[in-house]
Amino acid sequence: MVRGNARFQVLSAGVIRLEYAPRGKFLDAPSVAVLNRRWESVPFRVADSGCWLQISTSKFRLRYRLGAGAFTADNLRVSWSDEDGEHKWKPGDRDDKNLGGVPGDIALRTVAGTEPGPLSRNGYFLLDDSHTAVWNSAADWVQPRPEKSGQDWYFFVYGRDFKQVLHDLAHLLGPEPMVPRYIFGTWFGSRAGYSSDEWKRIIQRFREE
Repeated sequence: MVRGNARFQVLSAGVIRLEYAPRGKFLDAPSVAVLNRRWESVPFRVADSGCWLQISTSKFRLRYRLGAGAFTADNLRVSWSDEDGEHKWKPGDRDDKNLGGVPGDIALRTVAGTEPGPLSRNGYFLLDDSHTAVWNSAADWVQPRPEKSGQDWYFFVYGRDFKQVLHDLAHLLGPEPMVPRYIFGTWFGSRAGYSSDEWKRIIQRFREE
């Protein structure tokens, strides 16, 4: 649903997309990170008082102050309850029970990182997809987003159901691409100093096998 320059899409009972576009141009094309933006419809409730918009599912309740601009701690709240009680979140809140993620430069790291991951004992995860490139289907390649100052968030509420959030995240991001086996060709490693005749015999053995 669209309210001014803000758009909200309930993807599942525990996942909602929050998009703010300063010029009102919302994005439907997949991004480099998020491939599946279209999900099956799920039931939810909407209450619009003219001042606040409230969206509720069986797992969470979101409130946004209409006409307040980009999402901030002053105009956006998400609340939910689980076995540990009532919980609330607003933009800028620190996830102090996050279990950590995998950094992109993990091979070069010499000390542990602090990047957040999708699993948290606080029972929520915010995925910020605001600045990733998007796919141009006509060119079959990536291009910059039309609005650089926009916001494109995905908020997950899952409580202690870690399996469910991983399922939802995999559905949102798409399957992990695997390099075809034939790309690697034939790998061979040895520290022996082979002669030219020995190399020929090795190559012949590869052909036979």
